[in-house]
Amino acid sequence: MEKSQLRFLVTEIPRRSARWLLIEWRFQRFFGWSSLLISLAWSWKANRAEYFGRAGALMTLAGGFMTFRLYLRGGLNSYLRDTGLADQPAFGRLPPTEAKMKAPEEDLKAMRWGIVYIVIGTLVWGYGDLLIKAMAICQN
Repeated sequence: MEKSQLRFLVTEIPRRSARWLLIEWRFQRFFGWSSLLISLAWSWKANRAEYFGRAGALMTLAGGFMTFRLYLRGGLNSYLRDTGLADQPAFGRLPPTEAKMKAPEEDLKAMRWGIVYIVIGTLVWGYGDLLIKAMAICQN
């Protein structure tokens, strides 16, 4: 294995993976809903209503990442913005003009979903146990 290939494996792949986790709002949307559903199932199985409220914290966190996607992808960093690196997706390359047009649209979609997730996550975090008890899913 050449030295450049090894450097790519050691530095570039973890950096791109971390960038993907931070800016891919579809993954964060999936993570928020799946944590809510898994927590609901776990709460029902264990018959403990307070377990459901923990998912609200994860959903709120996912909403925060989606809301601040512009900042996380580097859109406010003058160097990354001017070179076009901030507009590129985490994996793959787009032509600069296409990436520059697509990134703001994705930011807006992510922000809308993020605000919804923050509101729902906060309500679940604060009142999830009461909701589960009121729906008679759990007794404790």
